[in-house]
Amino acid sequence: MKEMHPVNRHVTLAFLSCMGLGVVFMNFAPVLPKLQGIYGTSSAGLAFLATSIALGHALVQVPAGMAIDAIGIKRTLGISLAVILLSNLLCAFYAEYRFVVIMRFISGLGTGFAFLAGIKYATLFTAPRYRGAVQGVFGASFTLGGVLPFLVMPALLNIDWRLIYVATAAFFLLPLSLLIAWGQDVGQSLSVKWSDYQPLFTNGYILALGFVHAVHFGGVFTLGTWFTGYVVHLDPTTSIGVAAILGALGMLVSGSARVLGGLMVRVMPPHRIILFAFIILVVCFSVIGQIKDARGALLLYCVTIFFSSITFGPIFYLSSVATGMELAATGFGIVNFIANVGSLLLPVAFGFFIDVSGSYTLPFFFMTGICCLGLLVTLPLSKMPGRSVSVGAEP
Repeated sequence: MKEMHPVNRHVTLAFLSCMGLGVVFMNFAPVLPKLQGIYGTSSAGLAFLATSIALGHALVQVPAGMAIDAIGIKRTLGISLAVILLSNLLCAFYAEYRFVVIMRFISGLGTGFAFLAGIKYATLFTAPRYRGAVQGVFGASFTLGGVLPFLVMPALLNIDWRLIYVATAAFFLLPLSLLIAWGQDVGQSLSVKWSDYQPLFTNGYILALGFVHAVHFGGVFTLGTWFTGYVVHLDPTTSIGVAAILGALGMLVSGSARVLGGLMVRVMPPHRIILFAFIILVVCFSVIGQIKDARGALLLYCVTIFFSSITFGPIFYLSSVATGMELAATGFGIVNFIANVGSLLLPVAFGFFIDVSGSYTLPFFFMTGICCLGLLVTLPLSKMPGRSVSVGAEP
């Protein structure tokens, strides 16, 4: 395939698809307390309503990757975007709690397919030396999409709660229309067998990248989950509203780091970016729990979010190198599945240590230990064949 400019219509299509995933993941977040009366459920039930999409997203990662590699990108991306659109639109017409939970779960199955299809699609339509940068921006587009609901959904709720679902569904009309107009199926094998997939599940590099991504992505998710609580802990006079605004800014910090990390792959070996990020995170997590000044602690908190996010592009770039592009979606799925497990476990463990100690010092030391373990897992990546292929000439 002829080398394409890194900013082309196919990459733009993939970015818009990923932005939509950010929208659907976060469309409840700004208005969650207001939905309790609409669905007549408890706080726990409301939390499950919000997270049911993440459950579907996590469960489908590995089978979705295998299906994308076997069937092709255009078909799977198109079906997944249509599933997300329809499952959200149906929620606008039937406000029954169990139905909405099921639709959110089905929407999560769609996002799982769409994420892997989108990142493989963007990678395939990018020259090798630009792939790390494009993957980083792809990840940042999810964060950008996640910011939009904070700006739009509260106003829509004041008009009619159904518009939350209608607006979410409407966003997917754009990438779906562009896929129909521009989409191409490239890079899939016509005869993928189980024997082709099997080595990926025991590939040490893929498993190591999965653990590394679990620490970084799980770390970002943990920091985001406990951000409001930590702000109020530092300064009890801070309102939840102000803390939420600061949390939205933290998402922007995460997105900018993903872009920068992808761009850095052009000038620095990706495994070295991951290694340096871990070293900085060990220092940050070990210090942040000791700081009593609110401004200094929040600044360091944002630095920690930044370096937990900067590795997105390098990790997925190395994953595509480890598997080759033919089976890249399966590799992405394995890495992302392990990362999603981390995003579910680390926030819970962090909260457990808060309960045990009554402060944030012990939880941050726990994260220090996790990062030290991640640093050790990163070391073998320096021996990965072709790890620096994006730096310098084309392979």
